[in-house]
Amino acid sequence: MKFLTILIIAFFHKNWVGGNPFRSILPFDRYQSLFAGRSLGKDSRYLLAVAIPLVILWLVYLVVGDWLAGLPWLLVSVVVMVYAVQPRDTGVAFEEQPGWLKAPHEEAASDDLARKQNDFRARTVYEAFTALHPTVFWFLALGPAGALIYVVSSQYLDGLVDCDEEDEEAPGVVEQVVFWMEWIAARVTGLIFALLGTFGKCFSRWLAIFADTETPVADTLDDLAKCALNTPDYGDDFARIAGTEVEELHKLLDRTVWGWVGLAAIVALLNW
Repeated sequence: MKFLTILIIAFFHKNWVGGNPFRSILPFDRYQSLFAGRSLGKDSRYLLAVAIPLVILWLVYLVVGDWLAGLPWLLVSVVVMVYAVQPRDTGVAFEEQPGWLKAPHEEAASDDLARKQNDFRARTVYEAFTALHPTVFWFLALGPAGALIYVVSSQYLDGLVDCDEEDEEAPGVVEQVVFWMEWIAARVTGLIFALLGTFGKCFSRWLAIFADTETPVADTLDDLAKCALNTPDYGDDFARIAGTEVEELHKLLDRTVWGWVGLAAIVALLNW
């Protein structure tokens, strides 16, 4: 059941154009606003916001979990996963970046060009990661409940970050939950990068930073993706080398989606 769900979600993620349809029907910001201003601690509000969807999911499982060999539960799993996955229109970014690379940059310093290219790679890798990978990992580990915990927590954190600085509700437990859920999923993603890219260099780097809990997840993923791509120094041939890097990064991120599908198949074979 998990493998079939992940396969469906992979096709949804790669072929859906536009925003997430379920998030439009069930906007989380309205749900989150129900807990704003309550006479509870900020962490208590977060835990309550997560607990209610989990209780509803558990009640649904009690009702439909054993029906028709679990087919209704498969439908519930797919619905939860579709809600959890956030489609990213990275295709636009990969179409625009080569045009920027080919444009004349006579007045720009080479270091500035390299920094902008590095920023593009880091931003694109992390956006692709948060759109799918933690959701898939926690679904494989804990079922729909794991995916729901991650997506609710990340959306709750986004709501806190977007609020006014004077708001007393600042990130606390929720920030730690999101960090550790992404930290674990990022290690698996990095291993997939190594298997699908330059294995020796990427895997050596993966081993070196595996236990690093200080570096932000986005920086870790960018580091591993750069090793997997094994891009040489840009040097004087910046446009050509950076253009090749963009093409290879696009391919790596596409293959990584199917790498997660392959991992789901292994989980299914091992009957985890």
